[in-house]
Amino acid sequence: MRSVAFESFITPATATLTFRPAMQRDNPEIARLHDAVWHEGHRGLSPAQISGSPEDERSLWPQDGRGIRMVAERGGELVGFAIGGPARDPLLKADTEIQALCIRPGLRFRGIGAALIAALAQRLAMVLGARQAGVWISAVNVAAVAFARALGAVVERKTAVSHAIASGNLLTGSPRLALVWHDIDTLAFHAKRLSAQS
Repeated sequence: MRSVAFESFITPATATLTFRPAMQRDNPEIARLHDAVWHEGHRGLSPAQISGSPEDERSLWPQDGRGIRMVAERGGELVGFAIGGPARDPLLKADTEIQALCIRPGLRFRGIGAALIAALAQRLAMVLGARQAGVWISAVNVAAVAFARALGAVVERKTAVSHAIASGNLLTGSPRLALVWHDIDTLAFHAKRLSAQS
């Protein structure tokens, strides 16, 4: 069952998917998917390069009911999720923050991530009254930075390593970039456009 509010995110590439707010029953599958994506993203790194775990990362997600969680499903199977909420760090210079985006390996580059971000931006604006959105991305994660920039984000700052580690950066010695959308409607627009092109 698709919510009417999210029909605008359905493109030929995502037509077999359902986009909806996450429910409590989704939490175990969200954790399993996050574990799989986290381990895939850290494959090949030495233990000295990793200062955390997927559980540590999840503990930083909004727990107070003010966070927004969106999921993408196909045939009842969760294939992706996006999480956002109030910005946790004033250095981000945005009132809300995208805190997680995970797409099942093998299903990337098909518009699912862009459609989830568009749905998340819409919900952040409707539920939290968001005017801007931002995201912290490790400076070495070139693909994620390119994705955010394709959605219209601008790089606001590059953090010092000490700030990045204090903020929960999982790659030690790797500064983070603060990417910001100064108008959340612009983020939703670019995400819908990118999703349609996939």
